[in-house]
Amino acid sequence: MEGHEMKENSQVNQPDTNLRTWIWTQIIMLIPLVNIVMLFVWTFSDNTKHPSRKYWAMSSLIVALAVILIYGILIAIFGVNYIMDKSQMFNPTDVKQV
Repeated sequence: MEGHEMKENSQVNQPDTNLRTWIWTQIIMLIPLVNIVMLFVWTFSDNTKHPSRKYWAMSSLIVALAVILIYGILIAIFGVNYIMDKSQMFNPTDVKQV
């Protein structure tokens, strides 16, 4: 019972993230380079007023990292295959001397 009461008390002390805060958060995310910096600030800052924003920023960075990794793997697989096909198409030994 005491653990449950402590959980409720810790949730009461944290301010709710209101609509205005989320609107400003989304506006900041529209600004190039500032959005990346702010995601890191919100994720790694210890004195954030809004824990929900911290978790949202952390999840956004994790999803962005996953997408970058998937794109990197796809480029590595299909890019090498494409380059190899193009290099065989223009093989200089196949060019006839006139």
